[in-house]
Amino acid sequence: MGFPKSLGLLLLGVLKRLYWVVPSLFTDPFDFMERWFKMMYQPPSFLFWLLLSLGLILAIALTYHELRMQNIKVEGRLAQIENSKPNLVFKKAGEWQFYANGQPTYRALQAWFINNPQATSDNSVAKDVTAVVTFYDRNIKNKLEIYGCFTQAEVPDYATIAPIKDLKDKIDVWSPNDIPQKLLIAFKYPGDESAYGYAKSNFLATQDGRESGKEIKRGEHYVKVTLKGIGIGQLPFWFILTNPGREGLLSLSDQIKRPDLCKEGFQSE
Repeated sequence: MGFPKSLGLLLLGVLKRLYWVVPSLFTDPFDFMERWFKMMYQPPSFLFWLLLSLGLILAIALTYHELRMQNIKVEGRLAQIENSKPNLVFKKAGEWQFYANGQPTYRALQAWFINNPQATSDNSVAKDVTAVVTFYDRNIKNKLEIYGCFTQAEVPDYATIAPIKDLKDKIDVWSPNDIPQKLLIAFKYPGDESAYGYAKSNFLATQDGRESGKEIKRGEHYVKVTLKGIGIGQLPFWFILTNPGREGLLSLSDQIKRPDLCKEGFQSE
């Protein structure tokens, strides 16, 4: 609230409480009692100013109290609205071994997120949430960006993957609860040197998903997941993905602080 508006509200409140200065009027030698009731009364000369000052002080104090209580109520309502906004947080990383015709094929990494607001209300639901996954190769300093996809498995605490056709490009309604939405990050076949960013387009371009444009080479990679949607704005999450090459399995770290990419030699984020 700006100063002019605050001053205007204060003066309006004082004017509404001018009855507190009425006692000062009765100190005048020609006041109502003398003229109406013929009563002679000669108060001390300072009494008028004393009562006038006290009345004004009391009117100002009551107005200030009223405005302060109104402001507290407004701040409380704003805090309630803020606390009930959608709050998407990282829960954990998941891994899943994919099978085809009973045989193991690739192994995929997932990042699990939940909507965990401080207080729940109708405003706590996030809508139309999409994900962009960006990989930063710490060895050759290049960047790979893909549009992420979500899998909604039947078992909330198990890292299964729905069929490719059932993967979702966005979460239409993300309610506040403990059921995670599982974002696919990357996958790798046993014995392969390279991994690949996991997007639905991989399996449209090639049958096995090994699309060269989404290759993740051996080494460490920063991973930035950007969730965007109605009610959340744009939320970045950072991780480290490790690809040991043919010698091991992909791994995804817990959430980390935003790295200083410029310091590491990347041209831009």
